[in-house]
Amino acid sequence: MSTIKQSLIEHDRQKYKNVLLIFQFQPGDTEQRKTSFCSQILSLFDINGQLKIHPWAFHGLTYNEKIRILDVTEQLKKGNLRFSQCVSIKVIESILKNYELQFDRQIFEREKQLSVYFNQNLRDVTINERTIFDNIKPSEIKRLFDLLRNNAKLKTNLPLMVVFAGLNQVSNVSDFCACGEFIYRALSKSTNGTAILQNLVSKESKAIENFMENDAVKKDYKNRFTVIVNRCSELMVNDCLHFSSPMTFANHFSKHGAEVCPSDQVNEETYLRLANEHVMQGHDRVKVILTQDGTSIKHTYKFDQKLAIVIEDVKTGRKCIATFFKPRT
Repeated sequence: MSTIKQSLIEHDRQKYKNVLLIFQFQPGDTEQRKTSFCSQILSLFDINGQLKIHPWAFHGLTYNEKIRILDVTEQLKKGNLRFSQCVSIKVIESILKNYELQFDRQIFEREKQLSVYFNQNLRDVTINERTIFDNIKPSEIKRLFDLLRNNAKLKTNLPLMVVFAGLNQVSNVSDFCACGEFIYRALSKSTNGTAILQNLVSKESKAIENFMENDAVKKDYKNRFTVIVNRCSELMVNDCLHFSSPMTFANHFSKHGAEVCPSDQVNEETYLRLANEHVMQGHDRVKVILTQDGTSIKHTYKFDQKLAIVIEDVKTGRKCIATFFKPRT
């Protein structure tokens, strides 16, 4: 290694040594012991006033990734780098994506954009007289933002999501997303069968309009969802990994069940069993990251053309299936 490169690395190490050397784990320390230690840390690093991250999550980045985050946040703080320039840097873009990180400004702007989508302050949105977004977490802001950004029609039909969420008495962000995805998908499927795109769009709009204006139609779709939710709820007493709620289970089954289950066994029980088997078979093929706030561990099992995600609560150790599907190639 050249003397110049060694000097630069040593300069970086000295500059950021208090941040980079937070953890002094011994070679023999088990993952359980590390988890136990790190779960006791409640405060987040505030990196140059630009990005807040749990020390353990920051520890999970490579040395070079840590240096890049520290450098760009310092440049942002000094005004030497515009934020739009920062997030367009390929290395930074990759780090944010791979570790699911958000700068403080991204969190603020995404919540602001969600308020525009809902046509009112996000935290004031009420469903059955409850402000379910009042204490929304940054990770939930990202999840809701990504859901609506990646599905323009879902974003356009937010009132549909709100109404169906109200019919199902949702009380959290996860179930709100589940209800919204389910009802839009169900109404869209009801219009299938035409080969002309213009007719399809028109029929879809009419189906949504009919739902919004007809109480009998609302009741019908609520009952359809309830049947699936109840079947899912009955399966959640089994001794295996489960989804976080019957509604999230019902939504993911209705969305992905047909693509992962044998054609003659497309049912909730088979979907749950296959998800569990996939996780068990992938114990040595799993990607693990700690969420930015340090509250959860995300386990990703991607192999054999299928992908399962399991979320583990750091404090309780409880694990829940987040999804199970066949990724598009």
